[in-house]
Amino acid sequence: MLRERAAGLVVIGAIFLASWLLPLLGGTSLRICPFHLLTGLPCPGCGLGRAFCALTWGDPLAALRYHLLGPLIYLGFVLALLRSLGEIVAGRPLLLPPGLRRWANPLALVLLVGVVVVWGIRLAGVWPLPD
Repeated sequence: MLRERAAGLVVIGAIFLASWLLPLLGGTSLRICPFHLLTGLPCPGCGLGRAFCALTWGDPLAALRYHLLGPLIYLGFVLALLRSLGEIVAGRPLLLPPGLRRWANPLALVLLVGVVVVWGIRLAGVWPLPD
């Protein structure tokens, strides 16, 4: 358990480190999404990387322009980071309170549907991805 949590902590920490470093290196204008490069269309997650960069640098409005769900997904990553850190410190799994456990799967489903809806909005050209 400790090894998995440590690996998760490293991966999530690397994502946050990259979202801090990329703007310093001028990398937020890069499009590295294979789906976008092959089709010219945005993928369901297009803009999330730049949204994470904007949030890390304290610009939530820019994050919303990049991806409508960027702030919510960023918050989920922050919570996952904190939970992994807490489990490493405690040396045991931390269970969600029963009330939250009951809502975990429905919330994940709502988020998944939200990503698909945002993708449809992007494909329809209503909320285009900023360059």
